[in-house]
Amino acid sequence: MKWNRTAVSEWGSIVNGTNTLCTWVVTAVAGVIWLGSHRSLVIGSFLILSAVVAVLASILLCFNRALPISTAENSYEKNFFSLPSASQQRKQSEVLVLEVEGSKPLDTNPEEWRLFVTNCTSQIKRYVNLGPVRSDIGAYEIWFNEIPVMQPGQKVQLSYRVIPRRDIDRDKGANLWDFALDHSGEGGSRYLWYDILVQYRDEGSSQPRDGGLLGICFDIMNTRLKTEGAEYFRNERQRWQRLCATS
Repeated sequence: MKWNRTAVSEWGSIVNGTNTLCTWVVTAVAGVIWLGSHRSLVIGSFLILSAVVAVLASILLCFNRALPISTAENSYEKNFFSLPSASQQRKQSEVLVLEVEGSKPLDTNPEEWRLFVTNCTSQIKRYVNLGPVRSDIGAYEIWFNEIPVMQPGQKVQLSYRVIPRRDIDRDKGANLWDFALDHSGEGGSRYLWYDILVQYRDEGSSQPRDGGLLGICFDIMNTRLKTEGAEYFRNERQRWQRLCATS
């Protein structure tokens, strides 16, 4: 059984709790002696009651610190991480399909490239939102405008803005190529993949739903955008992250 890290790293606290426990046991004995000597009933009863409460608190403290993860922390972590993270639990969207259109080089004609999403379900989707995407280093973000309604099978062009996040760049215009070049170069710099979170509402519902992920790739060498192979890349990235975590 896997034990709580707190129980190992704070073993000294358990020992201190045990010492406190012994102190209050002695206090309880003193209260009994006080009553036995026919002195103040109030003082003796107070000493015994205080000692009993303190003993119970010390026992609970020691027991809580030594609980295994399977009983103490597991329920907390399950609730705390109930929302799936983008890199571990969400899957490629089965609601929308992302496509790109453009033929000119991205570095010289970034405005020529257009993004489209298609509702690949047989139901109407409302308030379709694609989450913002931050560049690798973090100097730029891409923000997408909300799509009020999408009919089944409908293809809609995405309206977006590339926004500089640094104060010195706020007055300058930014485009997709600026976003693409803002990377550290780690792990190879030819293909830069980014995940886009999708959220929508079903017809007649006010509850937002998780629509999974859409993947977009900046092909730096060929100066173009593409979307195919996002699921393969995501699986490989997760596998690499697991290897790094265990090494």
